[in-house]
Amino acid sequence: MSWQHQLEQFRGNRPVHPRRRAIGWRGTAARLVAGLLLIGGVIRAQQAGGFDPAPWALGLAGLPAVLLAWQWLRAGHDPERLRATGVVRRPW
Repeated sequence: MSWQHQLEQFRGNRPVHPRRRAIGWRGTAARLVAGLLLIGGVIRAQQAGGFDPAPWALGLAGLPAVLLAWQWLRAGHDPERLRATGVVRRPW
């Protein structure tokens, strides 16, 4: 069975409209300002208390590595697609 046929069965022969996630220039500007404020606050706190590389390493490498490993292990044990459905929309 081809993947196109499987996809048609999954869709149930109904038209699928791609989701639009465009946030526009105002949304992009708001995300940019929020990110700069957050990074600026962290940098200012690091300057006031002395630079400590441990939190930077944990935040930029440690936490993403843990989350990536968790997803890799979850996909190995349960190859089903991760779907967040239901009232609370939690993935478990």
